[in-house]
Amino acid sequence: MKRSILATATTVVLAALTMAPVAFARPHSNLKLAVPSQSTAGQPIPFSIASAGVLPGDALLIQRQQGTAHSWRTVAVVGRYVGKLPALPMGRYNVRVIELTRRSHRVYGENDARLRVFGTVPLGALLAGDGATPGTLALPGRTFTYIGNTVGSMVIPAAGNDCRSVHFDVAPSPENTESSGVLTVTQETADPQATTIARGTIGALNASLVVGQSWGTNAESVLYLNGSASCLSAKSLAPNGGLD
Repeated sequence: MKRSILATATTVVLAALTMAPVAFARPHSNLKLAVPSQSTAGQPIPFSIASAGVLPGDALLIQRQQGTAHSWRTVAVVGRYVGKLPALPMGRYNVRVIELTRRSHRVYGENDARLRVFGTVPLGALLAGDGATPGTLALPGRTFTYIGNTVGSMVIPAAGNDCRSVHFDVAPSPENTESSGVLTVTQETADPQATTIARGTIGALNASLVVGQSWGTNAESVLYLNGSASCLSAKSLAPNGGLD
């Protein structure tokens, strides 16, 4: 009888020990990281985190992928659910938030987001063709520094376009017979944007672009150009019919 009671008690204890991890298993937390779809290089990046199930004492880390191995690097340990991340150089980034337990450092929740950081790139680095010749143009009362000149059409292929906007400084050639020149920016899914510049003066054109879509310029007479663009990289846009 005693042996039967002892065996029963042992069985109960073993069963309780076996079931304990299941009974006290911790569920994963629900996290959602929100960052802007676009940001500007050199400026802090706002973020917000929606969470449920995060325990006091656990750490929330925001990380980004880096290198060819796409390893995760911690860029911020956050104690609040709203804040700003350190500025990043221009490029595309995968970022995530993870929750680590204080003692075991196990990950109990994570969420990914994508971030695009745009930087200012000189137009000469983007559009100048092999035959482009920078120089200066003497105008009444001032001098205009240009990266090259264009006439006719120049097309930026969709695969090469990493830019969200472009700024042109424009001066018509003094040798043009027309009293003014017109520079037009055309795009796949947006209306043309144009500016008219009187000969002997300098004009400007700011055009919004769609990343991943082709765009181009058209000039009915010789125009000298300078300017910059807001892009994800400084690589050449490989235009068809570049500057001269």
